[in-house]
Amino acid sequence: MKIQSNIAEYFFSLVYAIDIPEFSPLDLRALAPYPQKEIFAIILSCNHRNRNIFNKTLLFQKLFKYLRLKITEKNIQALQKTILDYIQKQGDLNFIHELFQNIDILKIKGVILYEEEQCIKTSFKHWIYQLNNPIKKHSKISRKTTKTFDIQGSWFYQNIQNIEKTFEKIKTTINMPLWLQQFTQNEITQLKKTKMRISLCGISKSGKSTLLNTLLYKEILPISAIPESSNKITIAYSPKTKGEVKFLTQTQWQQLLENLYFDDDLRATIQESQNSFGNFIDSHITQEGLTIQVKPEDIKAYASSKHECKISYLVQEIAIYSSMELLKNNLILINTPNIDTNFNYKTHQIEDSISTSNMILYLINASKPLSQKDIYFLSNIIYYENLEKILVVFTRSDLVSLSDLKNLSTNIIQNIQKTQNANSTIFQNNISKIDFIPVASTLALLHRTQRSDEALCRGYDIEDTGILTLENHINNILFAKPAKYSKNTLLNTYAIINQVAIKCLYMLQDTATKENKNPDKELEKIRMQILNFAQEIIQAIQVAVEISKIKIKDLGLNLKEHLLDFINYKTSKNNYINVTRIENIITTNLKDSLRYLIQKNQETFDKKLKIFCQNIHLAYHNIKLDDFELALLKSHETNLLETTKYQYTEGDLNLYTDELRKYISYILRDGTKLKDIQNRIDKAFELSYKNIIIYLEKKIENKKNDFIKNIHHLIQTMEFVIIHNNKIPFEINSEKIPAQIKELSKIQNMLSSEIKNLQNQES
Repeated sequence: MKIQSNIAEYFFSLVYAIDIPEFSPLDLRALAPYPQKEIFAIILSCNHRNRNIFNKTLLFQKLFKYLRLKITEKNIQALQKTILDYIQKQGDLNFIHELFQNIDILKIKGVILYEEEQCIKTSFKHWIYQLNNPIKKHSKISRKTTKTFDIQGSWFYQNIQNIEKTFEKIKTTINMPLWLQQFTQNEITQLKKTKMRISLCGISKSGKSTLLNTLLYKEILPISAIPESSNKITIAYSPKTKGEVKFLTQTQWQQLLENLYFDDDLRATIQESQNSFGNFIDSHITQEGLTIQVKPEDIKAYASSKHECKISYLVQEIAIYSSMELLKNNLILINTPNIDTNFNYKTHQIEDSISTSNMILYLINASKPLSQKDIYFLSNIIYYENLEKILVVFTRSDLVSLSDLKNLSTNIIQNIQKTQNANSTIFQNNISKIDFIPVASTLALLHRTQRSDEALCRGYDIEDTGILTLENHINNILFAKPAKYSKNTLLNTYAIINQVAIKCLYMLQDTATKENKNPDKELEKIRMQILNFAQEIIQAIQVAVEISKIKIKDLGLNLKEHLLDFINYKTSKNNYINVTRIENIITTNLKDSLRYLIQKNQETFDKKLKIFCQNIHLAYHNIKLDDFELALLKSHETNLLETTKYQYTEGDLNLYTDELRKYISYILRDGTKLKDIQNRIDKAFELSYKNIIIYLEKKIENKKNDFIKNIHHLIQTMEFVIIHNNKIPFEINSEKIPAQIKELSKIQNMLSSEIKNLQNQES
């Protein structure tokens, strides 16, 4: 088959959606004063969207003045075609790669969008293939290792190295007490353990497992043309490679069986599969929940519903620990269950994963029709405050044209806008989190599992698959530049190092012997006071939960009566019952009521939490904390306020309403009798209430555990610092004090400047 290789032809088709126009070549000597690849990249980046911006630049005005042409779209296109013809005539791959590097810079600076960058690069695709093809076809390829996820050289880790160097400078300047060294080193160690989480989401057969296998360079997860009943799989770093499978508890298993009441297909599947996994129920479904260790290569048996034993139906979640380079930097990957799963507990797992992740990779099979479930899901997750970015990954991009991919991305944004108030500032800010990247992950996996020849035969280098672009994009968002989570984490540590520098300055300037008081008894008293205050907060949380349970049940009862009245009225008039109308009643009434309830509980609890922090401050009042100890206490109080606050999400609200909608749709099937409707609606509200309470209690339990953990950390840290801070000062050489004060002041000013710069950097 003949491959079209005219770069200009592809360029005008992709960038302007037109056939290549007829132009006379222009004189490129006008570009001589400028670096050739850089100026070529700038001119090729001009398009319909940004042309007016380019026209106003001094560069364009000088160029077209030299060419004695007006700055019009036609003349810009003529210049672009001349450049493209020149590049094609050169036939130089290095030239093209350097041009691409300059285009990458323009994309990073925001001059062009990702889709526009891809249009330009794709124009060269077949020409590059033709230049490479003799090499690929007739010689053995040298497998060059392309380094992605260069986290150690990223912005985030450069800041960590800066903090470590600053700490070393302080230690070199002053004979820092051992306790203060230990305290500071512990804070830096905790910073280096900062974990970044990426969740992969999508409907069944969107390609999550294939992409994850590609990122890991190994086929760990099952891949099949038949949709699987996927389980949540968390992949994290460990020096020793191993797998863990956690099974459902007896309570969870019974809850699963109860939820089959409103799903005929799932009930039939479970009943059929029970012939295979039935022998495992007694041994694997326990009261506490069984966890077993397995070899990574055996994971497929527990993750795949097609395995002959069908044991995957008994699995709650799976963890894979690997020593792979990618995971060494505390990067955690989560393969979530399919968003179209019929299992309620898996829907809860998806919500948990999203609410604790820094980024979402949402996968859409570009060769399949767009699903309304995709739109609904994306419309909700854009409001999650914890998410830095939502990368919509178009898998199987090798099966569709770039113009179709552009249309698909446009359709997604337009469909999301239809579900929202598209003019609101909040919506505009949140939808900007979405970006689109096409990836031929099946071909990329071939490259990364020693089967490159299969991909090369189809004209795809590893670069062509888009996997390197995706990895670089992830690296840029999470590590290479400031992100909200990493920025706040760094700021906290910088602030502590700054206080350490101030503390050292204070110790040098105040050389008088500090009263060696024994604070042990006072600290014991404070510890008991804080634990008592903490117990009051835990009780307040429990009371709030119980009140919420009652109010949620009341909301359900009121809605149920409203629905039954509506159904009875329609039935009495022999009118058709509009299921969509019923679903809208559930969604609007219940979601708004739940949102109001949660907000009110949130406000009440936040007030109690602030009073709690004030009480902690008062508890330490008798010990006369110095500035360093006060700053440390303030830091812990701020952390408590942030981590204990219950941040509800749209996902929380959707869990209850979506389950009810599903149940009601099942109930109102054709031919259902009124008496059956009434009985089944009772069952629907009972089940959905039970499910949401289980989810709520688990989420609150996690919050309580985090709260208790933070309280104990606060007490231990404050006691450690106060006890050691009240010991006899370290030895000081009075002759060195002026020079030490000067150097420490310089370090402290530098730290203050770093903190200010970091605060001003955009996330």
